[in-house]
Amino acid sequence: MDEKPEIAIIDVNGLEAFGMAQLLKEFAPMAEVRIFDSFARLMDDTPDLYVHYFVSMQIAVEHSQFFIDRKRKTMVLANGMPKTSQWNDWHIIDVCQSKQLIIKSLVQLYSGHHRAANEPSKPVQQLLSVREMEVLALVVKGLINKQIADKLSIGTTTVIAHRRNIARKIGMKSVSSWTVFAIANGIVEANDI
Repeated sequence: MDEKPEIAIIDVNGLEAFGMAQLLKEFAPMAEVRIFDSFARLMDDTPDLYVHYFVSMQIAVEHSQFFIDRKRKTMVLANGMPKTSQWNDWHIIDVCQSKQLIIKSLVQLYSGHHRAANEPSKPVQQLLSVREMEVLALVVKGLINKQIADKLSIGTTTVIAHRRNIARKIGMKSVSSWTVFAIANGIVEANDI
């Protein structure tokens, strides 16, 4: 049985941590997300178990040596973008921006070199048919089955079948996770949603 990759969120701000956990569960439904309200609680756990750390700026500063050694796996949650150059080579997520922009930041972080080494990098054109990509794009743009059927000149039952196939092929069921997938794979632009 495959174990789920685990992501740690270390943040004293409970609301911020909970919100980020919800976004990560939508973005990476295959991962287990754990929240720690202090660095000490993370250390009481198994701190090197995690594939990624989402950590508040305050905790990143206070425990910089731990996170410097794990910089590639650390995403700093900041209230605005830091103005000092010491943070230039860190992965920063501005938590004061909209959900859509935070998801766009996550897509940028995870596309390319943040993909797990054992994750297959099968091109989306080999994974989904052209029609499935068209349906996916229309779903993430907010169209309902009937509108998609009319736009593509196909039956509603066919749209439903395509949606079922898309969910099975990409391993995601929620429209929000489909949105991330579609943006990450260039099927739609974030601005089109």
